[in-house]
Amino acid sequence: MERNILLDYVKIILSILVITIHMQPLFDYGEFRGWIITHGIARVAVPIFFITGGYYIAGKLDDVKSLKKYLKHLVIIHIVWNLIYLPTIIDMIYNIKSVILILTFGFFHLWYIPALIVGTIALFLSKKYIKDYRYILVLAFILFMIGFYCGLDNLRIYHYRNGITMAFPFIALGYCIKSRGWVAKIKNNYLIWVMCIGLAALIGESYIRYVNSNGFSPFNDFLLSLLILCPAIFIYLQKHPVMSSGKGFVAILFSGIYFLHPLVMNILGMPQTYMIYKLPLVVILSIVLSYIVYLINKRVKIFF
Repeated sequence: MERNILLDYVKIILSILVITIHMQPLFDYGEFRGWIITHGIARVAVPIFFITGGYYIAGKLDDVKSLKKYLKHLVIIHIVWNLIYLPTIIDMIYNIKSVILILTFGFFHLWYIPALIVGTIALFLSKKYIKDYRYILVLAFILFMIGFYCGLDNLRIYHYRNGITMAFPFIALGYCIKSRGWVAKIKNNYLIWVMCIGLAALIGESYIRYVNSNGFSPFNDFLLSLLILCPAIFIYLQKHPVMSSGKGFVAILFSGIYFLHPLVMNILGMPQTYMIYKLPLVVILSIVLSYIVYLINKRVKIFF
């Protein structure tokens, strides 16, 4: 089966951008050069992951058996990675409520999997009952705006960054890109203009937040410019594919880096200032561990 290996390589770059988010501060607290990366450019990563999921799940939405198999696999992955990070998670468990919150919203970077599961189910239900893609997009936009508004409460962003307000809007975009044939319909020059406008908007939005926060802020994935920039990037990559057969190490490397980099950071012991010099080491070790897990996964298929 052929796949767009260019998208695989871009997702590897995006997973490295995720590392920069978790290695704050890259330079020093309050410096805009670090802020524009971690609170700006790097924020395109997860939305594009969700868009990719929506794009490739579009063909399975009418096949309940295939969809159940896909969701079951995601649940297994979620359980396995939570068990791997259990030594870290255990300190956060105080009562049954804390267990439910961790499993529902995910620990640290592991929020992605439950969000993907919930967002995919939400798309399935939307397609079944709403049907018209335009109404699905309107619903997706409204939910994202709810997340954006609630996300202004930085202390509770981890609750609002979930499968309904964060994952579903981008999964729905991925579904529409596939089902409506936007890759073929949208012209190249339009995409380039949209990407330029989206990037400029992202930098501007990040700068406004930087000024308003005095250089300090917890994570915030709700940037309005992502709704423009991320689908444009994805469509552009699909319009200019580099096809390759098979599913080798490169195809899962972005997942390996994403899931394993906090473990590497914990092993290395991250200082609180000037993290940029350790970034190459974290990336290299994450790749090495990813290959080991990839070899194991070829037999048991529970990690990716």
